Amino acid sequence: MEQAGIVVVHKNKTLRSHLVNFLAQEGLKILADFDSLAELRANARASNPGVILLDAELLRDESEGYLEDLKRALPEVKLVLTGPDPQAHYSRHIGTLGADLYLSEGLDPRAWTKKLKAAAAAAFVSALRRVGDQD
Repeated sequence: MEQAGIVVVHKNKTLRSHLVNFLAQEGLKILADFDSLAELRANARASNPGVILLDAELLRDESEGYLEDLKRALPEVKLVLTGPDPQAHYSRHIGTLGADLYLSEGLDPRAWTKKLKAAAAAAFVSALRRVGDQD
């Protein structure tokens, strides 16, 4: 199945590089990687991602509505938060934060791949539906 591309946003350059390389080796289409929300804000539309994999720690200094604003600007995008905490810690907050999924950095890498491929496929299908609705 086709999949939408992924943008990776993580403040840790080494971890971001490892993520990008691993996900690309696993067959995911990486469009860009950024180290800050400012870079994402400036380049999100041009990158045209289906999935944004976002370091949850970057949201600490942002207003509560940042993800909501991002979803409004890019309605088809799937927002996936990542962080060091177990998923149970964030799962209660995903809806209020506006994200579609949370992946713990301690999760098995193959589980990451499986979940991100599903999110990318879902974003691709949503984009196809949107194009079909315009015809």
